[in-house]
Amino acid sequence: MQQAAGFDFGRALGNEPAHPFTEHNDDGSHYCDNAGLTKRELIAAMAMQGFASDPSCTGEASVYAGVAVKWADALLAELAKDGAA
Repeated sequence: MQQAAGFDFGRALGNEPAHPFTEHNDDGSHYCDNAGLTKRELIAAMAMQGFASDPSCTGEASVYAGVAVKWADALLAELAKDGAA
């Protein structure tokens, strides 16, 4: 992953909310904030969804979860190189 002085850009970008939103009351006053899943969690969940849909993936779920997180980190690192994340 891209690093500068110990800073991991891919991990930092992955910890940003994927779909943050703020809700307001009808009068416009603030109701609540919800960050939802992080980008990293969302990408890993998408990878896990792919594994779950493949009948040949019959191993331990924890192994696939680890791979999903590594794939998420790899994608975020690549996106960070281009500034696209």
